Amino acid sequence: MVRERRELALPAIFLVFLIPQVVNVWASHDAWWVRVVGVGLVIGFAVVYMWGFYRFPMPVFGPPERSVWWVFVVLTALTGGLSVLVGPVALATLPFHVAAACYLLRRPVAVVVAMFYVLGVVTVLRGLGVWDELSFIPWLVAGVFAGNFVLSSVFIGDVRTMQVEQELAVTRERERLARDVHDSLGHTLTVVSIKAELASRLVSSQPERAARELVEVRDHVRDALSQVRDVVTGLTHHSIADHVSALRYSMDGAGLDVEVTGSMQGVPQRVVESVGWIVREAGTNVLRHARASRCTIAVTSRDLTITDNGVGIPAHFTGVLTSPVAAGSDTMSANMRGPGPQLPGRHGITSMTQRAADAGLTLTITVPAGGGTTLTVGWDIP
Repeated sequence: MVRERRELALPAIFLVFLIPQVVNVWASHDAWWVRVVGVGLVIGFAVVYMWGFYRFPMPVFGPPERSVWWVFVVLTALTGGLSVLVGPVALATLPFHVAAACYLLRRPVAVVVAMFYVLGVVTVLRGLGVWDELSFIPWLVAGVFAGNFVLSSVFIGDVRTMQVEQELAVTRERERLARDVHDSLGHTLTVVSIKAELASRLVSSQPERAARELVEVRDHVRDALSQVRDVVTGLTHHSIADHVSALRYSMDGAGLDVEVTGSMQGVPQRVVESVGWIVREAGTNVLRHARASRCTIAVTSRDLTITDNGVGIPAHFTGVLTSPVAAGSDTMSANMRGPGPQLPGRHGITSMTQRAADAGLTLTITVPAGGGTTLTVGWDIP
């Protein structure tokens, strides 16, 4: 995995600390060819060090490759060769080794590698009898490792947070697609099903009306295809009036009496989209499950209510399902928790609940004393 240029900026900055090694080699009294070889080793060290960062990703982006160990083998060999030419002072290049370990190896492995280098340099310095002069090198190695370990840990934490956010974004997009497909196509396909069934009953007794119903079925199918394209591209935007108009048309075609009271202009613009989809899904549930003959849609300055005179809804689906106080948290009421029975329309209620929660709306479903179902979606007045 090749790194971008900006990701190489940090390791490149620290190459300035190799300048003392070049100065030390060039200022030695050895033959000119020894100095040339020494400078070449320092340059080779810098090239291998940068190549390691360029070639290998941090383990947070995936499992480390085994070939990454060649970076440390070659760096160690170059440090050893430089030490032979200019003496143990060349061991001051070891901080580069442990810094690379922090970014190219897994955390526990990097700790083991750092301990190996620290113990190794202590052993070498004591063995050569230069501990008093160069005892700062082990401390330098340990300090550089500690600093880079903390820095890389912060970076890894940021990367993992970003990965989680990306996964959440993907999940939210999937949920949006699921809601939009269900809410848009659910209504249209319900109407198609009703009209197709009606046409099949009329084909023998009223063929002309059956033909008209089939033409409307064709138009609804075309509309469904258009809705699929809009959902996929995220271009689905309708006013509440559009949703109510489509719902009234569908209910009229299904033989329901529909009454609409109040002005749609009273709905705050910030929640128009969410309220519109809830109206559409609630109406679809009335058509599909309620077995109602009448439906009323009432709009005030504070809420929108849909009431039908159908068979009602199971008690565990009723209550205050969402509240603006809980928006952004787990907003489902106790009645909606748990698996519950897999009744028709369960996904529709879940979809409405999620939309209301995301928009900070209050969603309430009740069963009036006279039967049927009442759904109320309310909003705060700004």
